[in-house]
Amino acid sequence: MVSGVGGDADDRQPILGQRVKLELNTSFSGKDQLTTALRAGNLPNLAEATGTNMARLGLQGNSDNQVELNELTYRFPVSPKTTMRVIAVGGSLTDFAKPLNSFLDDTGEGAISRFAQRNPIFRQGSGSGVGITHKFNGLLRLSAGYLANDANDPTRGFSRESGAIAQITLSPRDRIDFALTYVRSHNSVRTGTGSRIANDPFRGISDAIVSNSFGLQSEIGLTSKLFLSSWVGFTQASATDLPNNPQAYSFNWAATLAVPDLGGNGNLLGLAIGQPPKVTQNDFIQRGRAYVDSDTSLHLKPSTDGAS
Repeated sequence: MVSGVGGDADDRQPILGQRVKLELNTSFSGKDQLTTALRAGNLPNLAEATGTNMARLGLQGNSDNQVELNELTYRFPVSPKTTMRVIAVGGSLTDFAKPLNSFLDDTGEGAISRFAQRNPIFRQGSGSGVGITHKFNGLLRLSAGYLANDANDPTRGFSRESGAIAQITLSPRDRIDFALTYVRSHNSVRTGTGSRIANDPFRGISDAIVSNSFGLQSEIGLTSKLFLSSWVGFTQASATDLPNNPQAYSFNWAATLAVPDLGGNGNLLGLAIGQPPKVTQNDFIQRGRAYVDSDTSLHLKPSTDGAS
């Protein structure tokens, strides 16, 4: 059910949609894995109904129920401590670096809302690419990767709709993890989670947006059945093709609580609260005023087994 809060109410229309995903995992040596995923669905983008990506579902996707190749990746060990991943179709930066929101970061069984799944800076890159993960020891690991939407087009170089990620994860104790994440992207600042300005800080005028994003995450298992996660994210975006190269700065944060196996195996109770990406400062001037978000929106989402 979709409705508006404040101003004129949207037309309320119930919708019935579905999404099906078939994932095939194949190993040739027992240590590698080839993943082939097929997907079909008819869930529309609720941003078109509500006017904001803050209401966007994490599992939406409309292929008119036509079966599509959603993912084709191959993971294999390079050494006992290093693993490489090659992605031909459907890559995400989370394929290289793990968000610390284990139970809610799942489109099928986790949080139903897009924002509550992970720090939005992880969404600044998709397509084809390659990455590695190296475990220094039981405490520290480094992950890095690169993705581009037009990887098969040599005329576009490295500057068109691409994203690179590096993350250091520290695990000092069992069920305790901290991570520092850096993402550099080209024309990929639109994460589909925050305000309209955060998704397009230069009002569609710039075709050469370079952004640097930083994230800090934590996940703590208070018990084996109670997990608390949190993150903060900051993005500095620059329109390199506009006069004076204006820069925009956006910020987001969230805290989540997950209770797995509540009342039975496979059950999940989750709660997320946070601020979706919001532009707090912008050198880009529109109609004599800085193009920024004057208000702050909060995201509150209870969920259970992928339903809210």
